[in-house]
Amino acid sequence: MNIYAFLPHLLAGVAALVIGFLWYHPKTFGNTWMRGVGMTEEKMASGNMALRYGLTFLMAFTISIFLGFFASGHEEKVLTRLQHFAFHGAQLGGVVVMPIVVIISLFEQLDFKTIAVNVGYWIVTLAAMGAIMGAM
Repeated sequence: MNIYAFLPHLLAGVAALVIGFLWYHPKTFGNTWMRGVGMTEEKMASGNMALRYGLTFLMAFTISIFLGFFASGHEEKVLTRLQHFAFHGAQLGGVVVMPIVVIISLFEQLDFKTIAVNVGYWIVTLAAMGAIMGAM
């Protein structure tokens, strides 16, 4: 297989990390999330960071492959390819990921703000991942 076929998925995986860095930064939603899950900066900095970010990238890469198949299977006459893939990314976030995150969060007894931060991240990230793949 051509290495360029993987390029959109690699970029989508990187985008998930970049968006996560920005989304969960203390100047955006990071402090709300940290309070909501009982995280401290010390705890966040502990552990194997390379493993954490490496597996995060691998999981995002895997999600992007599914998203590519999911969005490619539908024809849309009105939207551009970029818009179409971004729409399906947001749709996947809102219809599949949101219920999963909400169910897990309810049993973890997280507050509404924390749930909204996590759900918002996935909807925005999946839309961006779709847009990247749609643009390529």
